[in-house]
Amino acid sequence: MKKGMMIVALTSVLFAMPLVYAEDAHHPDQKKQAQATSSSMPNKAMSTQMEQMKENMKEMQAQMEKIHQTTDPSERQKLMQEHMKSMREQMNMMHSMEGGMMMKGDPKMRQQMMDKRMDMMQMMMEQMMQHQEAMQSMPK
Repeated sequence: MKKGMMIVALTSVLFAMPLVYAEDAHHPDQKKQAQATSSSMPNKAMSTQMEQMKENMKEMQAQMEKIHQTTDPSERQKLMQEHMKSMREQMNMMHSMEGGMMMKGDPKMRQQMMDKRMDMMQMMMEQMMQHQEAMQSMPK
């Protein structure tokens, strides 16, 4: 029974997809207007935010280098706290970016932004792993 319902649901979705695209083809002027509206300001804001996130990432990498270089436990603890704060700020920026990713407009631009966001997420994961390793190597 469940398998039959799943087939019916998938078939319905597959048949509905051409109707969605047909609506865009039937009203090309509305599509162009939507693209022009959504692609001007949000893309600039997203690019600015992406540049800020790249700068934050460089700062976190520099912080991690300092953490690895220091031998003073109290200085290392202070640097670890600063690094954690930077990671949290970066995550907040990434969360605020999610809403803009769903904007209408150029599919290539959306894909590029999604790729950049995925790269940023991978770098954040690397920072988190390095942070955890540094925490484990700290004297107790």
